[in-house]
Amino acid sequence: MRTTKLGVLGIFGAGAFLAFALVGSASATPICSTDPCSISFDLYDGSGGPPPGPYASMMLTGDGAGNVGVDLSPTSGMGFVSTGAGETLLFDLSGTSTITITGLTSGFKLLNSTGNCATSCTASDGSIHADGTGTWQFAIDCSTACGTGGNMPFTGHVKFTIDGISVSQFVVNGNGFSFGSDICTHVGQSGCTGLTGDITAGNGTLQQVPEPATLSLFGTGLLALGAMARRRRKAKNA
Repeated sequence: MRTTKLGVLGIFGAGAFLAFALVGSASATPICSTDPCSISFDLYDGSGGPPPGPYASMMLTGDGAGNVGVDLSPTSGMGFVSTGAGETLLFDLSGTSTITITGLTSGFKLLNSTGNCATSCTASDGSIHADGTGTWQFAIDCSTACGTGGNMPFTGHVKFTIDGISVSQFVVNGNGFSFGSDICTHVGQSGCTGLTGDITAGNGTLQQVPEPATLSLFGTGLLALGAMARRRRKAKNA
């Protein structure tokens, strides 16, 4: 039985479509490959000429019972502020649209949450905008621990636990950023004496890289196309 050119292209097209469909449906890019996971906020996304980073650091630690402890702190001379350009911590998670946190540092809150975050509060994901970094699912807001704008920068640790997730569920947002925060780059006796702006961990829109299985499928489609073409030439010359 002869295979027509249209048939060959149809088979190839179906294989290619499936391969690219799998590429498009690949899961979001995970941030951490280890537990505990150490994060450095070393990119400044505001205007002006800030000192070089890192500006903050964070540790994510699974407790072995399906929960993740978060410990975020600014580096020396830096502080978390509430300018409206961002939040104290912005992050995305895969596999969940609702989170519950406990033990949040006093003066902070889980944005759009219900309940008391010192004991237990819950929030659904949303489209939370931060200047220069895109949108995020979840955010920790500096409520009473910070003043407005650059007033009363917070220089201590921000800690809390997210229930029912793993470290591997933290993923980059749609703009390719891992985490975001709103800081003052110089903290003096009178408050914020330097620049304020968003800082991030990870920068640039990440290109979706085909997984090995997807590449293998795509390669198989190309090999099938070559085999069909050879059979067609042999049939034509017979």
